[in-house]
Amino acid sequence: MLFGLPFVLPLALYLVWFMRASRAALAAGHVAPKLGDVPWPWLVGIALLLLAGALGAYMTMGGAMRGGHYEPPRMIDGQIQQGRITH
Repeated sequence: MLFGLPFVLPLALYLVWFMRASRAALAAGHVAPKLGDVPWPWLVGIALLLLAGALGAYMTMGGAMRGGHYEPPRMIDGQIQQGRITH
């Protein structure tokens, strides 16, 4: 559920800024910016980088539950059995 936050947050912040900038421009008698002028590729690219960073942090820090016991890899009957964490 929170995984999408890094993707949506930059877009939401930009839209909030865009609405405020439009109101300020109209109040000052200037031409308001158009939503089509938005640098969408940049916004989507930044959002994807933030999403990848959030997922990477989650994957690195998620791990197993605390209090587990690490069993290193070992060889059984000529086969290498991978290491694992048991609880």
